[in-house]
Amino acid sequence: MREKYEDDFKAGMAAVAKKKGLLSKIFNSSSKGKKTVARPKGSSRPKRSATSSKGTKTSRPVAQKKQIKKPSSNKPTGNKQSIKMELIPVTIKDHRDKNGGHHHIILEDIDNNHVSVGLTTHQKKGKNSTNYTCKVSPLGDGKASFMRRQAQVAPMKEYYNPQSGNMEKGDYERAKVYGNRAKEKYLAKKR
Repeated sequence: MREKYEDDFKAGMAAVAKKKGLLSKIFNSSSKGKKTVARPKGSSRPKRSATSSKGTKTSRPVAQKKQIKKPSSNKPTGNKQSIKMELIPVTIKDHRDKNGGHHHIILEDIDNNHVSVGLTTHQKKGKNSTNYTCKVSPLGDGKASFMRRQAQVAPMKEYYNPQSGNMEKGDYERAKVYGNRAKEKYLAKKR
């Protein structure tokens, strides 16, 4: 009984296939128990088009995805204008040393000496010791600036070419920590 229904079904599908112009096999005979419709290679389902009230074909408008706006938050977005930094004015002088001289930030004076922290454009000193990254260049040149992690106490006569600059508050506090270490070493050595 089942075979009769399958034969009738196959015959009906064959008639539909001839009517639509499909010349390939309707059922895949190699698969056992599975009945699938075979389509010619490269063919896909026919595209439907909408008809207007006059009977002419018109193209349907493409559905667009709705854009959902996220609620705005009060967090800074990372734009330079939205981030407000507290800048502290500092004195910058060049320090004469064996390498020719580098910019130094003058933190304070002891006796006849300056306590200063060196600035550089290099991220590392030597092989592995890293320099502290400044958020804002104290010189105001827009380049990446790094601060040496070891401050020094040196005679005032070794410093020349005074300039003014601005440091971000967090960077200045870090420079003060480095300066206090050097100052304590100097005072301990002086005793």
